Amino acid sequence: MLKKTRILNPALLQAIAGLGQNDYLVIANASFPVDPGIPVIDLSLIEGVPTLEQVLDVIASELELDSAITPSELPAKDPACDAAITAALEGKKRKEVMYEQVKVLAKHARAVVRTGDCRPCASIILLAAGL
Repeated sequence: MLKKTRILNPALLQAIAGLGQNDYLVIANASFPVDPGIPVIDLSLIEGVPTLEQVLDVIASELELDSAITPSELPAKDPACDAAITAALEGKKRKEVMYEQVKVLAKHARAVVRTGDCRPCASIILLAAGL
């Protein structure tokens, strides 16, 4: 079977395919805490590889997004990362909450995609769109 997706990781493909309307998919930095029972798709290779931006660009091109939740501290801590997130979201709604709240909300995620990104606050919650 030929596939049209750029994603090669079977666990990531399965996680994206299984998302329903407003389900959470977290793209997280390397040290992001994940509760037991939440599937983790670990893409980390070495420190900084892959970055949040790299993973978000690919996932955003494959997933029909409704909106996203990002840390409110991000624009001040890492303006370049914040700008890349804004570009990847292509005008989708974005809610900003404190990073500690992102961690709390992530407890409701269908899956967490762990990157090699070690920057503070380099995590995002994506909300899937409905049909």
